[in-house]
Amino acid sequence: FRTAPPESCNEPVTIGATACTNVKKYKEFKALEYIAQQNVDVFCHLGDFSYNDGAMTSEQFKQKWRTTLQARGYPEVLASTGIYATWDDHESINNDKLYDMTPEFRKTARASYLQHVAQPQDLPEQRVWSSYRWGKTVEFFVLDCRGERDKANKLYISKAQMDWLKKGLSESPCHFKAVLNSVPIIQFPPLWKIVIDDRWEGYPDQRNELLDHITDNKI
Repeated sequence: FRTAPPESCNEPVTIGATACTNVKKYKEFKALEYIAQQNVDVFCHLGDFSYNDGAMTSEQFKQKWRTTLQARGYPEVLASTGIYATWDDHESINNDKLYDMTPEFRKTARASYLQHVAQPQDLPEQRVWSSYRWGKTVEFFVLDCRGERDKANKLYISKAQMDWLKKGLSESPCHFKAVLNSVPIIQFPPLWKIVIDDRWEGYPDQRNELLDHITDNKI
């Protein structure tokens, strides 16, 4: 695999990415095999890496992760390049149930995710969000749009994460800012309003705060 270049470096960076790899539906992932053949610099996973619905114990989570990571396509791509990843709901349980689960369950699911997906181990409180620079070409901002959500207080991400993201976007010297986001920030057609509370649109204050910051600061 290739490591990130020095901070002063200007050169192309080739990215492969995916999301929502459900081994219940697909026993192999040809797109991941293809990515493995392309000599990409970095592979990004935007969430729903493993569909762990139904797991309750550490051992049950481990078995579901094992099944996912052994599916054809994953051994090839993970052996070919480095990875930046965030999580979505299915790493724990389907979204309409996630926020009713006990703190103990959510702790077990988070610990299992950190066991199976490469993440920095020196971040406070086992947080997922972080950023990575590739010279002056691109900075990857990896968000956590699940683990800190507070529906009662209409927070899609924590205030600490929002402040960190806005500061990082403002100060990054990179030409591209790539934000790894597990649920799209776009506005969806009216048909999708039934699940509006599961994405940025359902949290308009924070959505506007972030998009206005980007626009106002000409990022």
